[in-house]
Amino acid sequence: MSAADHLRFQVLILDTDTELVEETVRAHVEPAGHPVESVRIVGLGELRGALNEALDRRGVILLCGGTHQEARPAMRRVRGQLEDELPGFAEVFRYAAYARIGAAAMFTDATAGFTAEGTPVFAVPGPAGALRIALEGVILPGLHALQPGALLGWPHPEEDPEDEALAAEVALRQARAHGLLDDPGDEAPTEMVSVTLGELRDPDEAEEPSLPGEADEPSLPAQPSLQQTWGLSEPAPYDLGVGELGKGWKAAVKAFRASVDKKDHPFLPDAFMAMVRAREYLGTAGEKGVMTLPDGRRYGIFGWPDLRGPSSKVLIIGAGEPVPEIVALHRFPEQVGTCVYGEGGMLPSADLLPDPYSEERTGFPLKEWGQLFGLGVHTVYVQRDGRVVSWNGMRERDQGAPGPAVAELIKEWSKR
Repeated sequence: MSAADHLRFQVLILDTDTELVEETVRAHVEPAGHPVESVRIVGLGELRGALNEALDRRGVILLCGGTHQEARPAMRRVRGQLEDELPGFAEVFRYAAYARIGAAAMFTDATAGFTAEGTPVFAVPGPAGALRIALEGVILPGLHALQPGALLGWPHPEEDPEDEALAAEVALRQARAHGLLDDPGDEAPTEMVSVTLGELRDPDEAEEPSLPGEADEPSLPAQPSLQQTWGLSEPAPYDLGVGELGKGWKAAVKAFRASVDKKDHPFLPDAFMAMVRAREYLGTAGEKGVMTLPDGRRYGIFGWPDLRGPSSKVLIIGAGEPVPEIVALHRFPEQVGTCVYGEGGMLPSADLLPDPYSEERTGFPLKEWGQLFGLGVHTVYVQRDGRVVSWNGMRERDQGAPGPAVAELIKEWSKR
């Protein structure tokens, strides 16, 4: 059975604000490569029977929606179906919610766990905002590490003992790639390290002797500056570490020393003339303008719903080959966007080897070689035989020819 078979979602929505809740689920789950197989609107009295029917279909069960008054009885019904509850899920969810809504997060309720058959169940009653926090901050990032035998289709140890060690190794690598583990344990597999040509040392080259006392001082690994990673002509202000600059598109504009003119009309590279769908998606932006870097580079800037709120989804568009340069500025300091040839782009060059970036983003090398096309937070896009393929460490997904692929990426990165 393939990994995709185990990652299909069965969604139950408590009967309130159903359209917005369903839209939120699909906007987050499907772009991550997990099909939404069924969606059912249920009342609180129907919940137990609906849960049983969803469990018969297997997959990942997601309960969402509902009012504050419905949360506790809904949680009791869900917990009654669980063989193993994950108390840490509610704790991490409240922590993620606290960053958005403050002390009101203490009144939220959520649960997750596994049934006796190993089916994962997540329950997050509440409005679409709470669901968005749970999907972005907890469920999707953690999905790869929760009981891999049930979720990813790897053989269960009792069925095939020889694959137990391999399953554990892959699960650990996925968890680290998605930021779920900071330090490898004593039995953790050795991680692959990517290096540049400048970092390679001649084995015959003699090492310089260290001064007295130097060997006893621990050295920290050198961290690339924003100037190096983003190809800036000047150092970013206060570049003492990424955390100093904050996150989001406004932090990016500050870090790049850029100016934004909302009255200027954004241009589009000639390549967009043949990309009708991509132009249509850009046309849905609520506010547009031009962003100019200190070295004179100009980008069209597009904001959803606008170019004012710190949580707006903001893309910048510039000329490039083999595709236009597109950068999801709201993901800053993460580098998310398309890769173009040469050193003038903000992301790594399209003519670099893609495997180191695949290892960094997904924890795994590519299944097959391809030309670097773009980078997501946990995804690498490569072009192969005229087609764009996304790789998330579990499976490849055909995104189509470069033109339609650009359109889908703009659609995905601009979603509210």
